[in-house]
Amino acid sequence: MTIKLLYVDDNPLMLEGFAALLAGSNIDLLVAENGHEGVAMATRVLPDVVLTDVRLPDIDGIEVMMRLRHNPQTAHIPVVMITGHISQRTRNYAERMGCNGYLIKPVNMPGLLTTLQPLVGEPLLIPEN
Repeated sequence: MTIKLLYVDDNPLMLEGFAALLAGSNIDLLVAENGHEGVAMATRVLPDVVLTDVRLPDIDGIEVMMRLRHNPQTAHIPVVMITGHISQRTRNYAERMGCNGYLIKPVNMPGLLTTLQPLVGEPLLIPEN
């Protein structure tokens, strides 16, 4: 089964890096470059999981998660925060608000798999590089 992962990040290098990291896997990577686009895309395609940067140019990742949680169509979708800025305060707040995981950039494959596997309910098939 193919897993739909929506990745919301305004950094083109991060989006390209994830595409390369997941090439040949059973993950269909969908991308959005800002929070509003991410919420709209999640509502339209209903991904299996959303991975969102905390810092976005329009609305932040926590607001993306909150908008998804308040929409009955998307409330069930797991949301994982990703950030390059380690802040225990932000992490604690995101977890209190209901995020399903928290990753620090740069993300490595073992960390990504450990976080995503329990959320998607399907085996993640990642080719060895």
